[in-house]
Amino acid sequence: MSNEIDSSMKLLPYVDDKFVGYRNKSVQDFRFALSEGIRSQVFFATFVEKVENQIKSMGIKPKRIEGSDRIKTSIEVSYEIAEVTGKDTAVYLVNGFKGEADAMSIAPVAAKNKGQIILTNGKYMPINVSTDIPTYAVGGSSVMSNAIVSDAQATRIGGKDRYETNRKVIEKFFTNEKVYY
Repeated sequence: MSNEIDSSMKLLPYVDDKFVGYRNKSVQDFRFALSEGIRSQVFFATFVEKVENQIKSMGIKPKRIEGSDRIKTSIEVSYEIAEVTGKDTAVYLVNGFKGEADAMSIAPVAAKNKGQIILTNGKYMPINVSTDIPTYAVGGSSVMSNAIVSDAQATRIGGKDRYETNRKVIEKFFTNEKVYY
């Protein structure tokens, strides 16, 4: 049975961490989990389409920005931010697979400074970033490797866990703030 699941998993474009646990389960359990994942993706696509139609009904023409995966989408969004703002103010690197809390911690900073959040796999840089632009790697060494910090010539803002990382983000970027975004 394990061979059946291994061969089924080869059909996936990548091995998702949540599916690896199904190697020792039944094929039916694996198929159910896979169908639930597909169903949630269809729900999300339907939700996005409804929101897009609602925006269009208000006379606003939305611009779709997308990539083939979450990392490439974040890169496309960063290009759009640079184009709209007319400059590159700062780049914030986060792990797109294990650093969701870190991304939420740095999002207000990026919005306030019109900076760009670029998702990574935590191991290597998906694009080259100019050394003229302040670059920050958000997250501790368990989610953002020292190699990525070095390659990007980034300043690490990270702690031993997400809470300490968030505290360090606040200390670094909100020192004199009375209102937090």
